[in-house]
Amino acid sequence: MQPRREYHFVAAYVKIILVASDAAYDNDKGRTGFLPVLHPGRADEERLCRMLCIPRELCTWWGEQSTHIAQGELQMELAAMLHSDPIVGESRWLWLVDNIADLMAPVSGNSDNKAFNEMAHFMQISMFAFRSVPCFEYVGS
Repeated sequence: MQPRREYHFVAAYVKIILVASDAAYDNDKGRTGFLPVLHPGRADEERLCRMLCIPRELCTWWGEQSTHIAQGELQMELAAMLHSDPIVGESRWLWLVDNIADLMAPVSGNSDNKAFNEMAHFMQISMFAFRSVPCFEYVGS
């Protein structure tokens, strides 16, 4: 079954942004990307897209692991907020995430992983500073 999901944001009074982001990490190389859609479904809909390569130095800071997909995806969520700062102020986000760890860290603002914890704290500070209210939704890969 495919349950219908509805989010009521009082569209006439706030900016609405729909965002999808993802990361890949293979052959010791990481790539991330995000796609925010401003005013989805309206005539003035605007799409922005960015892809980034994850520098090896950043992976070193994230710690010794076989892969850094989860950190890359959370880093992309943070990068999307910071890159879009002129448009995110006082907005409502619906963020589609395909990784449970990346879903939980910004919601709780906390993680057992040091790098995750610091990024989650910074995301919560950024959301407060931009007066943005994100709603995170899990989607299958």
